[in-house]
Amino acid sequence: MILAAALVLVAASCAKTVSENSGDASQRAFESWLEVHDYGQTEKIGHGIYIISDIPGTGECVPDSAYMFIHFNARTMEDSTLASYTERRLAEQMGTYTAAGYYGFYTYRNVLSELNTGVLDMVKGGGKWDGMRPGGRRAAIVPGWLTSSSVTYDTEQEYIDNVSGSDYIYEMYVDGYCLDIEKWQQDTIQKVMLRTGKTVSDSTSTGVWYYRDRAREQERGVTVLDTVTFPSDTTIYIDYIGRLIDGKVFDTTIEDTAKMYNIYDASSTYEPVSITWSSDSTSIKMSSSSVINGFAFTLWEMHPYESGRGIFPARLGYGSSGSSPSIPGYAPLIFDIDIVDAP
Repeated sequence: MILAAALVLVAASCAKTVSENSGDASQRAFESWLEVHDYGQTEKIGHGIYIISDIPGTGECVPDSAYMFIHFNARTMEDSTLASYTERRLAEQMGTYTAAGYYGFYTYRNVLSELNTGVLDMVKGGGKWDGMRPGGRRAAIVPGWLTSSSVTYDTEQEYIDNVSGSDYIYEMYVDGYCLDIEKWQQDTIQKVMLRTGKTVSDSTSTGVWYYRDRAREQERGVTVLDTVTFPSDTTIYIDYIGRLIDGKVFDTTIEDTAKMYNIYDASSTYEPVSITWSSDSTSIKMSSSSVINGFAFTLWEMHPYESGRGIFPARLGYGSSGSSPSIPGYAPLIFDIDIVDAP
């Protein structure tokens, strides 16, 4: 909403009209809201946010450029409507919960390209507020001119004059952080592999951790042709189950599995899907569409009728962005794949 006002100055025999810009109007509206809700004396920090509650964490403050594991929610300042949230309980309250959705910590790097200026100020702290630490929970009022990411100015007034957005009350919980996201993912994958009785030597040169699931093959009653490779342009068929690193199933071609994990969709077809083989792993296609590298590299390790599991880091999956609503950014993935006959 743009508010405008005119001031008339009379000097000698002429009059001048000066228009208030939209940034100044937004600032006045924001400050009025603070006064009405008894936040007028709250300390302003950073580029212009107001911390209204804080539960300190422990350990070191989150460093600049660290990868933070956080839960958060944002409410509109005007009527306290939930605009975004990461926790299951809030999704259930809002009636938006789905079994296929992801409800857990999200990973964001503590930089402007991934967080807006207001949230960065929350993490950094200021005045009587220290920087946030693991286990800490903080809420802050963030004006609209600080809720746009990838924008940086030196002073608060420059933000007010140049950036527009919605005013929010943010609440954020820091579960932890790491400095090297690739190492964190590799360490997490190794822990999963060790729980399954596998060792570091099971990894491949492509960055996928792969192992053949002989127990699954025996259950299926198949004989694996492990000396046979697929010629280029061959069409094969597979069943698969996609999981997050914690085991949560987000996708499958198997109807019973979809029902078991409450992700069944009556509008979907559950049957083996076709894979077009290629002369190199990066050109493998599923039903004529390209696939993420980790999935392709897993298939590349397999032979006719084989069952296998591939685990790989986010750089071979959906990267820093993830794939909404099931896969968060920086998420390692697990795929269990069976090479089967045509449906």
